[in-house]
Amino acid sequence: MCAGGINLGVVRNDIKIADNAIEKKISGVKFIGRKGQIRKINAELLTVNRAVFDRWLAEKAAKVSDLFTSTKINSVERGGGNWLVSSEKNSLKSKIVVFADGPVSSIRRGLGIGFQPFRGNAYGSVIREFHSENNSDLLEMIYDEKVSPAGYGWMFPKKDHVNIGLGFVSSTGCNAKNSMDYLIEKYFQDFSGKKPFLERAALIPCEPARTICTGNGLIAVGDAAGLVEPFTGEGISFGMKSSSICAESVNSALSKNDIGAVANFGKDIRKEFWFKTFVFQSWLLRLLSNHPRAYNIFATKFFISGAYELSAGAASRLHSGIRTISG
Repeated sequence: MCAGGINLGVVRNDIKIADNAIEKKISGVKFIGRKGQIRKINAELLTVNRAVFDRWLAEKAAKVSDLFTSTKINSVERGGGNWLVSSEKNSLKSKIVVFADGPVSSIRRGLGIGFQPFRGNAYGSVIREFHSENNSDLLEMIYDEKVSPAGYGWMFPKKDHVNIGLGFVSSTGCNAKNSMDYLIEKYFQDFSGKKPFLERAALIPCEPARTICTGNGLIAVGDAAGLVEPFTGEGISFGMKSSSICAESVNSALSKNDIGAVANFGKDIRKEFWFKTFVFQSWLLRLLSNHPRAYNIFATKFFISGAYELSAGAASRLHSGIRTISG
């Protein structure tokens, strides 16, 4: 599940996104509450069509690897010192297996790795997409208890359509259909009564997984590791960052012929300041999610106002300074 927003500040040094994968360049974000606009900020963002974007990434990867499309993996099992990755068509042996298979995975559950959803550690999410021309270059984020008791609504503009959606912490008992109808009728009246050309629902992690890698060659990245910013639901950027760090760990382990070295991925991720903020945010979100009024006050008075951003920035600079001194 994805609205297709990418933070250029997060991924700028990791990968150059192809022009044909970009839907729209975004200049800013409007934050809106029940009483109207709360704040508007400038931002360097993109929206992408995930089908096009993911295909482009796959084609890029296929230049240096074997790509098997339309291949469902049925099992990953240990055998003869390797991992046996099996589908209906064939089986492959591998020293290392990286899971980038999203938030729900019965295979990972059996192996005890990566994110597993349970009540309160994920957002329920619904999107509707409508055809639309001449769209704004602003994202809109909605904080209204009737939209989501603990969560948010949004509108992401694309080239010729818009993505309207909502996310709600899974422990809140939100009625997704009623909330989505209310969101559109109150905040996006231009699409009220219109039939969407796409409607989907899924889970979005809002808490990092306890185990994201093992010493015997298993790694989880992105949503599969729960690496989504808890308060914003931003996942693409951090999926790409975690995959970049993962690639370095895998390369190091293979070049040293030491598969146990993949465990360094977990250590390296936990050193990242953004990961530390995820752990804090997930704890705070769990604390606030069952108290909609308290959540809304925090979101509109502290998080959206910029106070959280300033606090996080100061903490990041302090964290970098401490690492430099200790280094």
